[in-house]
Amino acid sequence: LVFFNIIYFRAKEIGGWSKYELLLLLGVYLFIKGVFEFTIRKGLDRLPRYVRKGTLDSVLVKPLSSLFQITVSKLDFDDLSQMIISVVLISYSLPKVGWVFNWVYFSAFVLVLFCATIILYANYLMIMTTTFYFTRIHHEEIYKNLFQMTRIPLDIYSGKVQFIFTYIIPLAFFVTIPAKTLLGRVDPIFVIIAPIFAALNIYLSVKFWNYSLRFYKSASG
Repeated sequence: LVFFNIIYFRAKEIGGWSKYELLLLLGVYLFIKGVFEFTIRKGLDRLPRYVRKGTLDSVLVKPLSSLFQITVSKLDFDDLSQMIISVVLISYSLPKVGWVFNWVYFSAFVLVLFCATIILYANYLMIMTTTFYFTRIHHEEIYKNLFQMTRIPLDIYSGKVQFIFTYIIPLAFFVTIPAKTLLGRVDPIFVIIAPIFAALNIYLSVKFWNYSLRFYKSASG
């Protein structure tokens, strides 16, 4: 709070976002990050080690989807703290921005938030799947650097950059669009295309995973 007060000491808004709207965006960021890292990320982070050591065999021989096994292989309860902090931030910020509960906006927010988690998973899966080709790259650092950019509203960028971060590298769907949906400021078209975009991203990521498995060299050769 002190940090945000310093930033907004002489400015009423940044990129069209007031201080408490930006706090709300930070709350949404922490919530999605907490959910993703609690349920999914830590399991996928094990993939490079499996591939380098050739021990993915133990997953592939089981009568379950290898992708499902890796995805849910590790839950990190430490990340629940992020979700608690996020709920506090969102609850604190909403009254400050004059938010009034609206079933339409709240339902749209839940839908977009769910789609954001799916899109984040799909894109992280594609990043981690490149492990089959480049085993020595720190793939998780790519995720960290990209996802940290979503802590600020993408409205501050130019139109071309916003287009790239919305449709090519879908950073806008992770945090900015869900936050704007809760505030009732999002273009309704994004609520409509979010499920389509989520379905397309998860389809492409799974196809890429299944294709890349063919390049895996097991411990047995």
